[in-house]
Amino acid sequence: KTAAGNITITSEGGAATMQLQQGLAKLWMQGQGDATVTDSFNQASMTDNGTGQFTSNFTNNMNNDDYSGLSTGNAGDHLISSTSTTTTTGCRFDHYNQSNASTDAGHHCNAIFGDLA
Repeated sequence: KTAAGNITITSEGGAATMQLQQGLAKLWMQGQGDATVTDSFNQASMTDNGTGQFTSNFTNNMNNDDYSGLSTGNAGDHLISSTSTTTTTGCRFDHYNQSNASTDAGHHCNAIFGDLA
């Protein structure tokens, strides 16, 4: 552990090292289709932007908008999720059904990986 709080770990094979903070999710959320958050980490709120569209608003901002947003969920038997807008304060996710129409997911989850401010 360094003075800055960085923790370096060695890979299983011993050939590589990485900073532990880089591999941790900086936000995770579980929610319902009506923009109800059922459990979360680092999520201040969720904004309902319309059918199948919501924004996760961060409690602690990201360093920049170049992070990775991951999303999954269910709406019947099929759901396509995408990240459409990333900012330092939030990330918008869009959900589509198998016919490529916007749909509210009955249950959805998302995570953010990147650098906190």
